[in-house]
Amino acid sequence: MLPRRFLLLALVLFAIGGAVVYQYNKYRVAPEINFQELQLSNISGQTVSITNATTDYVLVCFFGTWCGSCISEVPSLETLVANQTNISVWLVSDEQPERLSKFQQTHPTLQILQLARPLSEINIHTVPTAYLLNKSGDVLLKKVGEIDWSTDAKLLSSIGVAR
Repeated sequence: MLPRRFLLLALVLFAIGGAVVYQYNKYRVAPEINFQELQLSNISGQTVSITNATTDYVLVCFFGTWCGSCISEVPSLETLVANQTNISVWLVSDEQPERLSKFQQTHPTLQILQLARPLSEINIHTVPTAYLLNKSGDVLLKKVGEIDWSTDAKLLSSIGVAR
């Protein structure tokens, strides 16, 4: 009887552990994304691609206008754009264009883009989730959660981005 209970307990603990690892990976680990294949458009409806970037680096932040952490991060992103001429910031959402247009009006230094499909289809389950890319679309940095981009200069300088 004891080995049977031990086996049952081991199976339950294994299932719980698996569920915890799954949830952690789903919500706290930034997924791999092929940025060359993302279908993005600006507020005017024009297609935007990482290959059209005019700066050396692009910080792609998946966000929601309803997300408190995303909104808290915006001032530091605006400071980053003001202080770093070699980086642009793209805020990407799957929300309706009207809502994104309204948000763009209050944050003109940031490029607000709409993803053509739900964020969940590219495995973005947590916002904000940020990727720092070079012009070739190579991912230099991935972060999940709110970051103060204006004061985290060490983060950017450690990979040679900050000037």
